[in-house]
Amino acid sequence: MTDLMSALPRTTIGTTTFYIDEARPVALVRREAMPDLFLTWPDLDTGILAPDVSVCAATDALWVLYQSGPDGQEIDYPALHSPTVVVAVRIGVDGSLGFVRTEETTVVGATSAGLWTSTSIVEQTDDNYRGGELPADWAAPSTLQILLPGQVQRTLEVDRYVNAVREDEHGHVLFVNPSPPVAHHDSDTISYEYRCTAMVIGTVDEIPEHVKFREFVPQGWGTLVASEQLGLDYDSYGPRHDSARVDLSEIAGTHWKRVSLTDAQKTQAVKALTDQFADADAYWRAADGTTAPLADGVQETHVETIGEWPESEVHVTCRHPYFPAGWIRRRIRGFDDAGRIKFDRYASLEFMEDLDTHALPDIREAKDGILEV
Repeated sequence: MTDLMSALPRTTIGTTTFYIDEARPVALVRREAMPDLFLTWPDLDTGILAPDVSVCAATDALWVLYQSGPDGQEIDYPALHSPTVVVAVRIGVDGSLGFVRTEETTVVGATSAGLWTSTSIVEQTDDNYRGGELPADWAAPSTLQILLPGQVQRTLEVDRYVNAVREDEHGHVLFVNPSPPVAHHDSDTISYEYRCTAMVIGTVDEIPEHVKFREFVPQGWGTLVASEQLGLDYDSYGPRHDSARVDLSEIAGTHWKRVSLTDAQKTQAVKALTDQFADADAYWRAADGTTAPLADGVQETHVETIGEWPESEVHVTCRHPYFPAGWIRRRIRGFDDAGRIKFDRYASLEFMEDLDTHALPDIREAKDGILEV
């Protein structure tokens, strides 16, 4: 029996092509004139929350990023609180494997020097700044870290907000915002216009510990960089499952080791989902006290939890005009296969959008009077 990889869009660096499973800890590395190399990391600790998975290519390696963290809802469900975590797997073009972990940072790029992260997650704004000359005394410092398996972490202090780090034929490039964003005032709202400049800071050996904008751009603003140039040069919307049909049935270690959760974490993870639908028939409340359902026509909603951790599912069943002869039901997983918490705070709004736009299966697919959506 075959067990096919569910691959993210493939990435090629030089003559090496990488296939990364989007849900399991496994990669296939294909190199010219060499046998296929399978790498796995089932024991890697990514935390209690199901992570977002992405990749970031450097000149000499592919980084697989597992990122997770709080989104504000942990205020209501304190047992689910977890720091913002990035756990990264480095797969070299030579087939080498290494790991790094960092907390309370965001990834800004990957180069031959390593994985670049920043502790400056939110940029400073100035609602009084309307453009004009570059403010002489303005600065928005960023602290960058360079992470490489088996190496001591390097730190850079930059006197501007860093959007991204890249590497090209000129060396390492920092994409920074030289000034606050221009604040556009329109009635009671404010919108912001950001300007970005590229600064070439040199090769790995030339990277300084302290980077000052005016040392690289002595006058003016520098060359404006369009926002599309800040992408990771990776098509995250490409084919999700590669046509290569990679069979994993003979490969060991392709499933995550199950995490350990407390009873409070299991209970609150499910409650974070069921609470979103508790008042689905009167979800929206106006200032005058009137209510409206989650989506037009929703009524007789009931919510139940089926199964035990980690297979627990929340079933939301309701009446809706799209299928007047029966019921519409949505099933929502509370945990992934490793038992990590799938913290979807927008599950109710996603259900609302599908109902309102009729982005639903054909009613002829209903079974026993229930249409699964």
